[in-house]
Amino acid sequence: MFKKLVTLSFLLSISLMGLAQTQKPLSKEDSLLKVYRKIADTGDAIELKKVDSEIARLLKSSEEKDFTFAVRVAYTIKQRGLADSINKLAVQKFPLGKAALMASYNMVIQAPQEIKAKLEAYETFLKKFPEPIEKPDIVYDYARSEIASTYAKSGDVANSALWLSQIKSQSYKGIAQASNSQIFLQKGDFVTAEKLAFEGLENTKASLENNPNPNAQNDYYYYLQNYASLLYKIKKYDEALKYINELRSNLKGYKLNQTNEVYALILTGTGKGKEALPMLAELVKTGKGSNEVVVGLKEAYLQAKGKSEGFEKYLNELYADMKKSIKAKLAKELISQPAPTFSLLDLKGNKVSLAELKGKVVILDFWATWCGPCKKSFPAMQKALDKYKEDPNVRFLFIDTWERIPEPKKAVQAFIEDNKYTFSVLLDDNNTKVVDKFGIIGIPTKFIIDGKGNIRYKLIGFEGSDEAAVEEISYMIESVRL
Repeated sequence: MFKKLVTLSFLLSISLMGLAQTQKPLSKEDSLLKVYRKIADTGDAIELKKVDSEIARLLKSSEEKDFTFAVRVAYTIKQRGLADSINKLAVQKFPLGKAALMASYNMVIQAPQEIKAKLEAYETFLKKFPEPIEKPDIVYDYARSEIASTYAKSGDVANSALWLSQIKSQSYKGIAQASNSQIFLQKGDFVTAEKLAFEGLENTKASLENNPNPNAQNDYYYYLQNYASLLYKIKKYDEALKYINELRSNLKGYKLNQTNEVYALILTGTGKGKEALPMLAELVKTGKGSNEVVVGLKEAYLQAKGKSEGFEKYLNELYADMKKSIKAKLAKELISQPAPTFSLLDLKGNKVSLAELKGKVVILDFWATWCGPCKKSFPAMQKALDKYKEDPNVRFLFIDTWERIPEPKKAVQAFIEDNKYTFSVLLDDNNTKVVDKFGIIGIPTKFIIDGKGNIRYKLIGFEGSDEAAVEEISYMIESVRL
């Protein structure tokens, strides 16, 4: 069914009329952005030109707030490259403005993961933009958090704690402590990890009363689950159960279901596998169970049945149900639209063109080295690639984009080699802007392109098990073969 294209003025009138019906009225700028987003979704060339004219008008202004709004408009119409260019222009035109401050702060974030480089970037930031005393700006806390995490990654407990203590916002200090706890957990320092996770939870809870953020309560719930999960990982099952029960007593419906994995694993840890088994089975059956869930499922099965005999058959039946549900879901998500053409260089400097791959099924995976969900999906993507490595009619391309460091090639190369991935990696940047051509607003985003050059599937994000992810990719490949 065709979508009816409507004019900018009509959409604007509808948007503004809708304001009276909302409990919390949108600002004029937010209302306009909703209109622009609809125009971008329809792809109406005439209306998009009007949006371009509006951006041009904003850029003639002598006030930085207009440049800031122009950046938001560019992002809204899925032109990230344009947004970045406008932001750079704002830095030049307003050298002591907010965009310039953020650019200087970003140098702290983008500095190499070495403490000397981070500290030098931080000092440069403070020298150019001294921290205000009367009206604190949380960006300075962000910078201190970055240095704290750099110390944590090097295993320096004392200096990490010192920089965390300098964070002024109690709510953000809680967030930073919880984040650093995960770093120490991965390093096997369970004592520091537990201490930081608990302190983070306490700071987040204590800040609730005076926190203006409407999502503060949900943030607290997130870190409550985070702490319960950490306690489970270090095998303090009874304590973990106490905290997960506190969380579940405050949640309902869908949000309650989101805690099922952690809750079921903790139950299994406390010997209540019979109670946990149906929840773990449902997670596997629907393709949402992590690899940790499968391990927990086996233990829960043993506790419930008193023996492990029959588990493999039970697991295979769940996998069979998972495959059926995946096929049913993906059958509804099949699309057909021309894929934008592009040519990019790989890590060896060779040019790879999508046009030259006509006749093959091509899997594009847009990612970045800083993107957690991207990296979480890679073991599954490696398994899928291995499955089809001998098939000349299937090609996987991993497009690195949106990197936050000036010259990312070296970091990308190191990441791929350190993890022993055999990916064909292409490099996208503000000059090539392939990510904009595909209208991507978040990563990871994957596209399955058929032999005729048409996009047939689009996947955003990553959750669930490697088994389910490989099954999904496999089904999509086989369903679009010529």
